[in-house]
Amino acid sequence: MKIKNKLLLHFIVIHVILFALSIPLIRYNKLWIVASEIVILISVIISLRLYRFLIKPLEFSNIGTESLRNKDFSNKFVLTGNFELDLLIDVYNKMIDQLREERIISEEKNHFLDKLIESTPVGIITLDFDEKISSLNPAAYDLLKMQPETLIGKTLKDADNDFLVLLNQCETDKNFTFSMNGVKKYKCYKSHFINKGFPRHFIIFEELTNEIIEAEKYAYARVIRMMSHEVNNTVGSITSLLESISIYKKTLPYTKQTEYEDAIKIAIERNLNLGIFISNFANVIRLPKPELKEYDLNILLRKVLLLMQATQSEKILNISTAGTEGKFLLKIDPIQFEQALMNILKNSVESIRDKGNIKIILSKKDRKLIIRDDGRGITEENSRKLFTPFFSKKPYGQGIGLTLVREILLNHFFRFSLSTKADGLTDFEIWFDS
Repeated sequence: MKIKNKLLLHFIVIHVILFALSIPLIRYNKLWIVASEIVILISVIISLRLYRFLIKPLEFSNIGTESLRNKDFSNKFVLTGNFELDLLIDVYNKMIDQLREERIISEEKNHFLDKLIESTPVGIITLDFDEKISSLNPAAYDLLKMQPETLIGKTLKDADNDFLVLLNQCETDKNFTFSMNGVKKYKCYKSHFINKGFPRHFIIFEELTNEIIEAEKYAYARVIRMMSHEVNNTVGSITSLLESISIYKKTLPYTKQTEYEDAIKIAIERNLNLGIFISNFANVIRLPKPELKEYDLNILLRKVLLLMQATQSEKILNISTAGTEGKFLLKIDPIQFEQALMNILKNSVESIRDKGNIKIILSKKDRKLIIRDDGRGITEENSRKLFTPFFSKKPYGQGIGLTLVREILLNHFFRFSLSTKADGLTDFEIWFDS
């Protein structure tokens, strides 16, 4: 039973008892019954006023409680003139004002945070209490190249995505940097926030490829310029000096002249090779912007294959093609793109030990070129260093072949990757959709 009903029942019972007790007074004097009825009536009036006074705060309380339950902070009470009740109303109105202000501030912050998360170029993945993906921002979808419905509700390790598997290796409150297929570099950071008293994790990740490439180019450009300047000056002086002292051949005995001349020629040749060696490095930083024009990629592929066959080593190679019939027009710099294809094929040939297969696959539907070989493959450790300037696993490699390929393809705005698949075949893939 509600308090107001109990209070009302209490007043009714008291006055019923008082009325019953006043009935025997009739025997003594009728005036007594009139006086008692007047007293009871006055008591009833006072009880009703007291009832209303006591019930009013409860009514305010019920209305206020219902407003709070419905999260409606717009209702406020008007002062009644009663000191005790007005004190309660004043406290309630101040509480409502504060709650409304805090809710507005909270909603504005949440709205700002939602807009910030939505518009940031950094990918953000939020996990639920079971470490399952609960939300992703648009940048995360763009970086992952996957649709939302394929990710929501899955854990990072269970998602069918190599990128997410690598993200799962990120430890809480620690930065983690990794690469995909040796081309793209990423950095991620994992942390948590408290929700309903329990921690929930989120992961922030971004692509660092362009920043790292620019930093690398700036660093090795300075080194190469310095090396080129010093070496070219030295090479020119030494070559001139060697050519000058070659005239002393005639002063030697006839039997020593040939030996002397050969030694001078070897020294000059080695000196010139050193200059070419440095020039190869310099070509990477002096690579001009591509002069784009519409060109048939199939014609370019046939030219490259002829060059490769003309310079084929002692290895037994089976080079085949697929999808290279007809025309496939692209806006490219033919000279630069030919050099890139030559370097890619050269790497494929060098990865094969004695005999093997190289296949060139051109997909017009997917606008993609694949150069595939069954050579040694790329180890997991080396895959992280691919396209890094000066990195080479060859005994006398300069480590600029793939760097040059990277520069050419990036300047053409083509996506690319190099990796060894589960079947042991190594694919260099180039997408022409930018």
